[in-house]
Amino acid sequence: MYVRFLDGQLHARYGLPLEELATPCSQFARLDFGRQRCLITENKVPFLTLPQLSETFAILGGGFGVRSLATIPWLKTCPILYWGDLDAQGFQILSQLRSLFPHVVSLMMDEQTLKTFFSFQVEGTPCSVRQLPYLTSEEHTLFVYLSERTLRLEQERISHAYALECIHRCFLQIAQDPGKIL
Repeated sequence: MYVRFLDGQLHARYGLPLEELATPCSQFARLDFGRQRCLITENKVPFLTLPQLSETFAILGGGFGVRSLATIPWLKTCPILYWGDLDAQGFQILSQLRSLFPHVVSLMMDEQTLKTFFSFQVEGTPCSVRQLPYLTSEEHTLFVYLSERTLRLEQERISHAYALECIHRCFLQIAQDPGKIL
């Protein structure tokens, strides 16, 4: 798995001499980042372009590879945000992640983001699944819409400025109501 420490002090606080690392999940599980915020992205470019954020580390989910995070028990105590592609598979991954960590909050996987970047939608991958048990009603409605029309809005097509604004807004909401995410 690939991890980035988005807080310049976080890696030092835990005695790590680097800001990014690639490690097996079994070894990462030995580190306990307790209640630090975790931001998981589906794809590499958004992962590599995340801004500095206090008390936050990022994980490259790598699509359905998020299953491997089940071996990291202390993630149950971390606020987790997930940012995936706006397509059927992105919502399948979100549902899978929530089956492991029910408190996961989706980021930029909403109707407003889809409408804002409408012109960047492309043909998606067909999906025969129609029910995902771990989505909110709004997420599920959007999942069905995207599945039926075989549409995709890739993370990389969302402007960096929009992404930063959404991330900061979400983190502000978490700061104001930390119990909401756990």
